[in-house]
Amino acid sequence: MKRVLNLFLAVLLVCTVNGLGDLKAQSNNKVAQLEKLSAIENNPQKTIRKQTAAIRHSLKTAAFAESVELFGCMTYSSKWSTSENGEFGIYSFPAEEGTTFTPVKTAADFNLSAAVYADGKFCGYRVTTYGSTVYGVNYYLFDTDGWTRDIQQTLKASYDNYPISLAYDSKTKTIYGQFMSEAGTTRLCTVDLLTGQPTQVASTGDRMYFTLSFDKEGTLYGIADDGNLYTINTATGTAASIGATGIMPSNSQKRNYRPEHR
Repeated sequence: MKRVLNLFLAVLLVCTVNGLGDLKAQSNNKVAQLEKLSAIENNPQKTIRKQTAAIRHSLKTAAFAESVELFGCMTYSSKWSTSENGEFGIYSFPAEEGTTFTPVKTAADFNLSAAVYADGKFCGYRVTTYGSTVYGVNYYLFDTDGWTRDIQQTLKASYDNYPISLAYDSKTKTIYGQFMSEAGTTRLCTVDLLTGQPTQVASTGDRMYFTLSFDKEGTLYGIADDGNLYTINTATGTAASIGATGIMPSNSQKRNYRPEHR
């Protein structure tokens, strides 16, 4: 079952939905727009056509937002007694306030440190640490048609294979990720879908991006540990600040969109 056709959201450690209060604001905006139609005086026919087209677009957008179903990989819930005994897995949930999570597929394999959806596949890493030592790195590849595990690879237990966050560029069909390093800095890498092996593209210094996402044009965005939103050059690793989000993220998170909805 291809249940990822609407929208896929892989959020690790805590699945949250932000900005859902905007749906109510959209409804209020629609009323205001309709009221404007009755107040048009200059060139009414031409203006009405433009306003009507804008309102139809707004209504279509709002209808999509109200009907969208999200999916996430849950690796922690306060309702679980301990994370070791928690029901790790893929959950679906509607884009609305007071949401409930419905399990789609639960298995210990979904206890992942970082993961991403990539064109019908779902891949991620489980990193085992004790103190400051990495004891194990495993890479998993799942087919989202049934959520069966296709591949499990054991990588070298090293910070070089420790992902902070991952993102999929649908324009180039490439998985990117920010990884730690044995040197103590971070680096931007491409990821081999079948092996999970990261290949360094550029250094990203000391900044850590807890969430990464591409738009349909291939621009990479990231929210860093300082709470700021950045664009990131995938060739050089250099970042340009867009501004503060007002939120301080923690732990790896990931969001994917269908290209036409970005």
